Amino acid sequence: MGKIKALLFHQKVFRRLARKLDSLHPTLYPFSLHLGVNTGGLPEALAPYAVVVRNETKTTTEQSLVFVVSSRPGETEHAPEGRQAITAAVFLKDSPLMLADLELKGIAKSIIDSLESFLPFLRESLDFVNIEKSIEWSRRSQEIISKKYPFERGRLSG
Repeated sequence: MGKIKALLFHQKVFRRLARKLDSLHPTLYPFSLHLGVNTGGLPEALAPYAVVVRNETKTTTEQSLVFVVSSRPGETEHAPEGRQAITAAVFLKDSPLMLADLELKGIAKSIIDSLESFLPFLRESLDFVNIEKSIEWSRRSQEIISKKYPFERGRLSG
């Protein structure tokens, strides 16, 4: 948002729009955990994209869904031979930039716990887990990830 302001909003015509955009804040922020696993620890029928429902009674803002993206076996551009890359993402109410490392490490542990209920041999086949690097990537990506913004009907055009 800050980059578009630098381009357009220094002109008087766009100042009103700038005030409206300043009042909008993202509703959810992604946090991704990156894992490397041995291929034998994953089911062959695992789809490259899956959603794990951790708790049916909670909303998505309470981290009830884990979005799982896995590489296919043999895709050596994502992981070495015999291994697969998995990215597990949840959506948070607060930005990873605002959360402490300890909180994000707890979220990462809960992601692994919920994946283990879906993939029972996950812990035994984990080959690579770098929670600190995943935290760093999630924080750095906040500027470039498309966020979801709430809009009232009739506000702004479109």
